[in-house]
Amino acid sequence: GNNEWMTTISEFNKITQEMYDRGYVLVSIHDLYTITADANGNEIMKEGTIMLPKGKKAFVLSLDDLSYYHSYDNYGSAAKLYVDENGDLMNEYIDADGKVHYGLYYCVPLLDKFIEEHPDASYRGAKGTVALTGYNGIFGYRTDESYSLDTPDLDKNKRDWLIANPDFDIEEEREKAKEVAEAMKAKGWTFASHTWG
Repeated sequence: GNNEWMTTISEFNKITQEMYDRGYVLVSIHDLYTITADANGNEIMKEGTIMLPKGKKAFVLSLDDLSYYHSYDNYGSAAKLYVDENGDLMNEYIDADGKVHYGLYYCVPLLDKFIEEHPDASYRGAKGTVALTGYNGIFGYRTDESYSLDTPDLDKNKRDWLIANPDFDIEEEREKAKEVAEAMKAKGWTFASHTWG
């Protein structure tokens, strides 16, 4: 599964650089169309206008989910997104020995950094669209109401996590997730629904 669906940090950085070198420019999906209304109030969708220099090619990036599932714990994946003291998005990563590291461990902060260094890699500040499910929460925060030991059909991963985190506060988790969402929107990321299941 990892070989089919995931990339390592170095692979992601190489892909991003290669796309940049080949003239690809990240655009927002919302720049691909405009919506207007006719005289009767009916919405009409029309092709948008994207003005790129000659030789540049537009592409849209979408990320599937961004929950940091429990099944990825101790599996070489980032554990969550957070906003650092400078307002930048960063990741928490827990290594195989249980040591916590902070930095660029996932595509959101990696792409933010790349575009900061190569502003012409993004059209009008566009980033990707993240399709969320809410499964196991979002951005690594356990935001779903099912995170309670009183939940009748609580799965083993959630139960183990709740027992290991007795000071868990769902409202605090939700506030942190909102902070991440607002920071992402401010940096040009957009959101979509991936549906729940």
